[in-house]
Amino acid sequence: MKKTASKNSLNYHTSETTTNKPATKIELCLSTLLNRHETTTFEANRLYGDTCLHSTISAIEKQHRIKIARSLRKIRGRHTNAAIAHYRLDGDNVIKAKIITNNLRVSRGANTESRWSYGFVDSVIPHWLRKS
Repeated sequence: MKKTASKNSLNYHTSETTTNKPATKIELCLSTLLNRHETTTFEANRLYGDTCLHSTISAIEKQHRIKIARSLRKIRGRHTNAAIAHYRLDGDNVIKAKIITNNLRVSRGANTESRWSYGFVDSVIPHWLRKS
């Protein structure tokens, strides 16, 4: 006699469930760069909880061969001036990032986006991390 699979044991790829996998940190980072055109560690932390943006950027560059431009800007702190890295996509890297983001969305079972607008960032950020 065959045992039926419980609902918790279903794979994400079966047709019996419509649950999508959550967006990866790389997908969220690329989506943010595409929609905001520039980001910092503080913005990444506020938007989707990434506290190590420099490591995420490095992983994107190594795994997906996308060059992400950096610029250091001085900001005045309480006791000293600090240099904050600002990351952005330039030139052909924007097109590569769109393709990779769509591929990541397809691989987790989400729809691809044909428009790249600010609303796309909100659609991939989990509801508990969204700014109200």
